[in-house]
Amino acid sequence: MRHFSVDDAIRHALEESARAAGIVGNLHGERDCSAEAVAGRRARIDRLVAEIAALPVRDSRSQKDIADDLYAL
Repeated sequence: MRHFSVDDAIRHALEESARAAGIVGNLHGERDCSAEAVAGRRARIDRLVAEIAALPVRDSRSQKDIADDLYAL
């Protein structure tokens, strides 16, 4: 079993979500830069951002307070 850091796991999950939403395609290929393609990508990004913004806040502490607690362990 391969172990990932928390940062790597989050990055991987975000990349998979972006790929599934059609935001990220082939990172090494040519990108369609037509107005329609750009508008479509922008709409998909806007939907993804709205989904993330609608998620509940699980911990209302500041990022610094959370990080301080993590590093104190």
